[in-house]
Amino acid sequence: MNLFILFLLNIEIFYPSNFVISKGNLFFTVNPLVFPFKDSLWISDLFVAIEDTGFFNFKIKVYKNLKDKKPIIKQEKKIHIPYLNYNNCGGFENQIVLKGGKYFVFLEFSKKNKRGECLFSIKIPESEENIKISDLILAYGFDKNYAPLINLTNYYKKDATELFYYFEIYFQKPDTKSTYIVVTGIKDLNENIIALSKQHKYKEFSKRIHTGAFKIKGLKPGEYKFFAKIFDLKNKKEYLRETNFLFGNISDIYKKYEGYWDFIDYIAKGNELKIYKKLSGYNKILFLKRFWDRRGGEKAIEEFVNRVKYADEHFKFMKIKGRYTDRGRIYIKYGEPDEIYKATWELGSKDREHWYYYSQKMEFVFVDVDGSGNFKLIYSSKEDEPTWPNWYKYIPPEEIRFKK
Repeated sequence: MNLFILFLLNIEIFYPSNFVISKGNLFFTVNPLVFPFKDSLWISDLFVAIEDTGFFNFKIKVYKNLKDKKPIIKQEKKIHIPYLNYNNCGGFENQIVLKGGKYFVFLEFSKKNKRGECLFSIKIPESEENIKISDLILAYGFDKNYAPLINLTNYYKKDATELFYYFEIYFQKPDTKSTYIVVTGIKDLNENIIALSKQHKYKEFSKRIHTGAFKIKGLKPGEYKFFAKIFDLKNKKEYLRETNFLFGNISDIYKKYEGYWDFIDYIAKGNELKIYKKLSGYNKILFLKRFWDRRGGEKAIEEFVNRVKYADEHFKFMKIKGRYTDRGRIYIKYGEPDEIYKATWELGSKDREHWYYYSQKMEFVFVDVDGSGNFKLIYSSKEDEPTWPNWYKYIPPEEIRFKK
C-alpha cells in the first residue's frame, strides 16, 4: 500500500479518536495508519484533510526521540491542491518506511500568511511474529483497479447503504499448508455486535489483501466500531484491529445538546474557538464532536450542558442569559463551588457572594455594585481572571481567604 496524503475541501469532517488536529491558522487533520512492507519494515500512511486549496509548502520531519536535533527523515516540497470535493480528492504520494519502534512526526503546511503544524507519535509494531496485519481502511467502494476509494473522515451519511473495508495480512515465512480465519463485523460502543461476517478460512501467503462490505442502511444514527479478528490456527493466537466510524445525520444525533454543547467560548483552548467560528453547517457539528471526544465524550458533554442550563436558570439578569453574566461564566468554567458565603447589604456596603474552590485554592467575589441584582466579578485569586483595581472599596481585605 503506497502512502497517499489526501486533501478534502468543504466536506463534513468527522475526526475519529486517533486523528491529529493541527495548530495555527491553517487547519488540517492527520489520520496515521501503518502497513506491512517487507522483512521488519513498515510503511506509515498519513491521511491528511486540509480545508484550503492552492499552492502549499509542505514539510515533514521524523524523529526517533524528541530530544534529537537531527531528524531521521526530512522532506520539503511544494504541492498544489486544486478544487476538491467529497468524492474527488486531490493528493500526492509519499512514503515513510520505518522499522519497528516509536517515532515522532512533525508536519507543516504553509502558504502566504497561513501556517498549520502538528506533532504526533506513531508506533510501528516491533514483534518478530510471522504474521503482520495492517490498520483498517474504511472506504466508499473500489475503483476499476480494485483500489479503495478511501473514506478519509470515517463518516457515512444517512443515505449511505454500504461500508467498504480494506486491510492487508503478511506472512514472513508462509506455510501454505497452514490456515488462518478472518471474521469482520460492526459493534456499538458498548461492544454489542450489530453485524458479523461468516468465518473465512485462508491459506497462508506472503501477502493477502482483504476487502469486503457491510450493509449499513437502517443503522440508527450514532458512532460504531468496525473490527477485524484474525485467528492464527497454527500458533493458536488471535489478533484484533478496530476503527470507529459515524453513521447518520450528525445534527440529529446531537440535537438534544443544541444551544449548549456549542457554547465553548469559555473552555476552548489555543486556536480552537477561532477555527470553530470559521466553520459552518455540518463542519461545526463535527468539529464539536472531536472537541468533546478529547475532553471525555458524552459524559463531558452532559456535565457541561448541565452547567450551562444551571447558569442560565439561576444567574440570568433581566433579558441576559445567565451564561453571559460573571457568575454564570465562572460556574460554567469551574463548576459548582465547594462553598458560597453571602454577605447581605449593610450600611456603606453592597451585597456580595464569595465562591470558594478549596482543592484549587480559588476564590471569586461577586458584588451587586449598583443594587440591580447583576453581580459583578470584583475579585479573583486566579491570575487569569479579572480583578477590579479598587476591589478593596467593596470587599474588606481581611475577608479574603485566598490571595492572588
